[in-house]
Amino acid sequence: MKGFLKLRFFGPRSSRYAVPVFILLIGGFTSVLAILGCKKESVAVSHQEESSSSIGGATLIPSCSEPLPANTVLELIRTPDDPVNDRINMMLYHYGQALRVVTQNPTYLCYLETAMLADTGGIGVSLYALAQGNAAFAQELNISLRQSMANHEIYPKGEEEGIDSSIADPGWDANAFLRGKMEYVPYKYEPVVYFIKRPAECVPSIQPTIVIAQDVNDCDDVAGWRGTNEVLVGEDEANTSSEPIIFVGPGLGVYQSTSFTGGVNQVILTEPGMDNNSSFNGDQDVNDRSDVASLYQIKAGYRYESGARSDIIGWVTTFGSPATRFPFTIVTWAGFNPRKIHKNDINASTIFTDMPAAFPLPLAIYTSGSWVFYGTWENDWWAGVKTIVNPCSVWIDHSVNVRMKYSNEWYFFNCGVASSLWPTTGSTWTVNNTKCRFTLKRTI
Repeated sequence: MKGFLKLRFFGPRSSRYAVPVFILLIGGFTSVLAILGCKKESVAVSHQEESSSSIGGATLIPSCSEPLPANTVLELIRTPDDPVNDRINMMLYHYGQALRVVTQNPTYLCYLETAMLADTGGIGVSLYALAQGNAAFAQELNISLRQSMANHEIYPKGEEEGIDSSIADPGWDANAFLRGKMEYVPYKYEPVVYFIKRPAECVPSIQPTIVIAQDVNDCDDVAGWRGTNEVLVGEDEANTSSEPIIFVGPGLGVYQSTSFTGGVNQVILTEPGMDNNSSFNGDQDVNDRSDVASLYQIKAGYRYESGARSDIIGWVTTFGSPATRFPFTIVTWAGFNPRKIHKNDINASTIFTDMPAAFPLPLAIYTSGSWVFYGTWENDWWAGVKTIVNPCSVWIDHSVNVRMKYSNEWYFFNCGVASSLWPTTGSTWTVNNTKCRFTLKRTI
């Protein structure tokens, strides 16, 4: 179900652990429209609910036969077992509510969508940057954010000191406040908007569906609004819809910690239980593959999914050397993707030995001394693109961009010269870190 995007663009949360990866900062969008006419402050800061919300989930139709765990968008995106993710989802809820209002204005709608159309990589367009580029848009977004924050008894109400007086202050920048609070240690995130399927252009008369980047059921649906109705959107609809669907989520993570001093590769290779080039007696009845994942395991406590099954995908990048940019290739592990692992198997740290995957490495990769960068991550089809940086190369092309909600949702990655990692036919390489265990075997 969940594949990778070609070349560089691939593709209850019990814990989202801190991982020392340096990630690139959000890029700015390429065009900014002229300042629009200012709108008079119109928010009546009250505790009344928006009349446009649907009641009882009548329009919340799952994309599969799994029952819904709740009946409203707000209830569906709650993740009480992961308080940090839950808080970020509440902030995204405010942005979603605000965008419902802002995009009713055709000028603001096309200001937003024009910037999103320029985001060809799907990384996401910063709502803060959009506001900085257009004072009228900023004012409208700020008014609507404060209205949503006043209407709902969710974060930041009840958790941030003095928030009620701030919400009531017309000069308070709610957008900047929420942006400053969007942190999942050790990363800070931009609130961004992005398309999964990009329309050809902005059509001012077509109102977008607005959804929040969070899976809400075992169908991996996301929840949001289409006009006045609360709706669910599945992966198939998102990839085929002829109407725009705007996703609101956290952008690229910016690493905040100052305590980390080593490279990512060093951390993986020095974790307890690491067994490099160990032997494993797995099924060797594979003669048309080069490196095979003979064993795999996702360990208890490392599950980045709200549904019953986690979608684990592996990638492999081959490149001539760290000093040579081209040629390079990025593909997924043949036969493995996506590997759907049930939450019960992760909770039990189940070890699988069913020969699920092969690296498409030809024999020439070993004999030429070419390099490889490879690993696995948990794929979220609805997430913005995040970069997993290749520590063996300075070329961004040799890194990989994958769809995951937060920047730490990979299980392992490693890089090196292929002929050194697997020097002879039958040799293996095993990663055994706190998140997972994988054994890769060379068979040719």
